[in-house]
Amino acid sequence: LSRMAAHRGALKYALWVLERLREFHAQLNADYHVTLAWLYITAERNGDARLEAEVARVMDPKSEGVRELWEYLGK
Repeated sequence: LSRMAAHRGALKYALWVLERLREFHAQLNADYHVTLAWLYITAERNGDARLEAEVARVMDPKSEGVRELWEYLGK
């Protein structure tokens, strides 16, 4: 749902969906945090993006998605 919303340009709705998901599922995988970070970057919420990227890096430091995200963030 979030991806479809983001693809259609409904960025605020896409972020809302992912942020609400966290309320229902305390343990989400690194891919969730990477996806949320990219949406935050698109929304120019860089502080939030870095926080999600750090959580993803702690959860799965060998993830290709995490590596790509940190390359973009300049780390």
